[in-house]
Amino acid sequence: MKLSYPVAVLLAKIAEREATKLQVPMAISIADDQGNMIYFGCMDNTLPAGREIAISKAYTAAILRMDTRMVGELSNPGKPLYGIQNTHQGRLILFGGGLPLFDGTQVVGGIGISGGSVEEDEKVARPVQATFETMMTCAAMITKIIPRDKSLKVSSDCIEKIIRRKLDKGPSDEHVVLMITGALLLALA
Repeated sequence: MKLSYPVAVLLAKIAEREATKLQVPMAISIADDQGNMIYFGCMDNTLPAGREIAISKAYTAAILRMDTRMVGELSNPGKPLYGIQNTHQGRLILFGGGLPLFDGTQVVGGIGISGGSVEEDEKVARPVQATFETMMTCAAMITKIIPRDKSLKVSSDCIEKIIRRKLDKGPSDEHVVLMITGALLLALA
């Protein structure tokens, strides 16, 4: 399945919630499997350098199909990727905060988070990566039940509103609403 803009927006909402919990303004970038930006957002008072760094983290994670922290480790002298930072017009990032987004074993994109320490950036990015994997798993199950119909035009706002109404009858969790919405968008795409 392809990583779409509506799903990227949902993932960015999750990242923003995680950054808010840490009380650290962050820049959030989501790229497709070719490293092309699908989404970019920046919270108020984000460190100015964080914008370009987040974009480069998403790009690196997507095109190299790995965690940017791992890229950094593998690019040390004597390691297999030594010197890679000198390629791609200097866009590759060698420290944490960029993670690939998977559909099973296939990378369909990357997320880049910047604005805090490397550890804070990773703390925001990891739940987004995990939620996307859950969305993909749920979408696969949904497509077994509901056949894809290209004639259906369902917006993320419409799906989100329906789910919120149903969950208002019991305990509601914003994260669950976003995950279910994303899974349905992926399944119905």
